[in-house]
Amino acid sequence: MAPLSRDTRLLLAGDGLSAVGTGLVLPLLLIYLHQVRHIPLTTTGLLLAVPGVIGLAAVPLSGVALDRFGPRNTLLILMVGMAVAETGLAFVHSPGEAIPVLALLGVVQGATFPAYTVMLATVAGRGATQQRAFAVNFTVVNAGIGTGSVVGGLVVDVHRPVTFMALFLGNAVSFALFAAVIARLPDVRPRREVDAPRGSYRDIAANRPLLLVVFTTLLLALTGYAALDSGLPAYATVVGHVSVRIVALALGVNTALIVVSQLLVLRLVRHWRRSTALAAVGVIWAVSWALFSLCALPGSPGGRDALVFGFAALFGVGETFMAPTVSPLINSLAGDAVRGRANALSSSMYALAFVISPSISAFLISSGLSWLWITGLCLGCCVTVVLSRVLRRRLPLDVDRLADAQPVPEVEPQLA
Repeated sequence: MAPLSRDTRLLLAGDGLSAVGTGLVLPLLLIYLHQVRHIPLTTTGLLLAVPGVIGLAAVPLSGVALDRFGPRNTLLILMVGMAVAETGLAFVHSPGEAIPVLALLGVVQGATFPAYTVMLATVAGRGATQQRAFAVNFTVVNAGIGTGSVVGGLVVDVHRPVTFMALFLGNAVSFALFAAVIARLPDVRPRREVDAPRGSYRDIAANRPLLLVVFTTLLLALTGYAALDSGLPAYATVVGHVSVRIVALALGVNTALIVVSQLLVLRLVRHWRRSTALAAVGVIWAVSWALFSLCALPGSPGGRDALVFGFAALFGVGETFMAPTVSPLINSLAGDAVRGRANALSSSMYALAFVISPSISAFLISSGLSWLWITGLCLGCCVTVVLSRVLRRRLPLDVDRLADAQPVPEVEPQLA
């Protein structure tokens, strides 16, 4: 397996550092606004929707910026914006102060994922090397978030606002340091001929395999992270009568399993078709949600806790199959002129899922229809398996199946 380049390792290290900062505050924003700044809970809920809505609107524009100004310049500006937003959060005291800060957070947060994805794909190269870079990145980010969460949990105290302020400022510093790392990387972009037409979202609409992958991404987001984020705590605590502490520990189990197993799974999937790896994600997640549903059955508290832990671990296995598959597949199918737009469109599927999923899961679970929610997730996972079979027929063979190692193409730098 070809080693990762120095620039790739530097980029991964910077992202890992920012992930530690993210972990410091990841579960704390609602608690901070409600319990520390004494903003009513209903108002806090509305405030927390601001970044998601604005981020969803900002993502398509980020794709245009990426294709026009390049991933390094775009990502550098976004990291500075993240540092400013996190600094602002440390000093908000009222909804009026929080809204502009959360709006800025939504703009930069929504655009960060596609910008970083394009940056990593550009720096790492193509083929098996790129696939490995995305797998390593997923491991590094999960390790960073887990580390930050432990530190944040040890430091935070709702009776001492300064502890929350310190964590938000620490997160701001992590983004500032990541910006410094990005500034040291070369502005590498494919050379574009002067008279070459600029890409547009119409080019993506004409690329049927790419559109199919994007739709599959939406399905994976709805049955994966968005459902995990909102449905896991609601179903486990309301229906399964599992304690909040067990839910928090289950997320720790999920992260730990990813860190331990990601590189082992990578050795397996690099010999597979990417469509096969997508099918594996659907199968594993369908089984994991079915296992999770059993915690609602009568039984001992210890048995229900074990089921939640088992679900979190099995779900993490599915994540390790997805990480080196979906983003590299998007970048393999997208041409250089629309790479930013393609990644932005893929990211918007996640943003859309995080807008849709919480309302659906909360409504069904609170209405006593949790079985319908679980059934829908399992069926959605099965549809992913079907779509992976369709992709197997439509993907070019050199995109669907990778050699164990492919040389990284030389790309001439183009000055902004």
